[in-house]
Amino acid sequence: MDSVHSLLLSTFQKYPQVLKPHLRVLLAHLMHQSPEFLMAHPEANVSLKVQEIFLTQAEALAGGMPLSRLLGKREFWGMDFELSSETLDPRPDSETLIEATLKQFPDRGRPLKILDLGTGTGCLIISLLTEYKKATGTAVDQSRNVLETAKKNSQNHGVADRLRLHQGDWFQGITDSFDIIISNPPYIAQADYEILEKNVKEFDPKKALTAGEEGLDCYKIIIPRAPDFLNLGGALVLEIGHNQRLPVEELLRAAGFQHITLYQDLAGLDRCFVGKDSVR
Repeated sequence: MDSVHSLLLSTFQKYPQVLKPHLRVLLAHLMHQSPEFLMAHPEANVSLKVQEIFLTQAEALAGGMPLSRLLGKREFWGMDFELSSETLDPRPDSETLIEATLKQFPDRGRPLKILDLGTGTGCLIISLLTEYKKATGTAVDQSRNVLETAKKNSQNHGVADRLRLHQGDWFQGITDSFDIIISNPPYIAQADYEILEKNVKEFDPKKALTAGEEGLDCYKIIIPRAPDFLNLGGALVLEIGHNQRLPVEELLRAAGFQHITLYQDLAGLDRCFVGKDSVR
């Protein structure tokens, strides 16, 4: 039976391409402990069963599987969100949408109505509901299984009583109007998909990534229809690809949005558009 220290050391020597902190987090998860506990108790014994599972999963990590897929969860906006094989793995870049929304609607006490199109794990709307304590939301997705994952996450973070789950395709079956419509739709062009990194291409569902030849298909559905579902002073908040500023801005202007704001992520890349005050 190996100790935490000896197991981590031997595994890192075998798979030097895997980050040491990832190995520690994985082992802590399997031992039902925190990474901090392992750092404080390097002499702790690891059962043979846990060792076997750990070594198998460490090999998967070395082969390109994201740590989040092994843990079954991913941190977003300071919270853990459960994943499934049908959900996109939330990325830190998408937190730009939350930051943009908070800047556009600084009053956290407003009883906002929020619509999340293509909710996936629910990370966007759940994060907003934790910030806006009086807000209510509707989360839309095509997949019943995906909505079940979003439901679990809403329960885990205490907002289930303020979130309605709706199975449909974008605005299909939606009759309400909203103060905020937020979405991280598929936006990767087909040619770009072919050259994606392995940890994205092989482990995120393709339908959550790609949107036609140019990656604009979903925007061409969402943007023209959004004004019909926005309250006066409402906003459409969209994630975009780093090279899609011009075509998406053109779609927003064609839909009548008078005030369009572009936000960049921490890497300085174009990441989010907010469109307000549509007139048609």
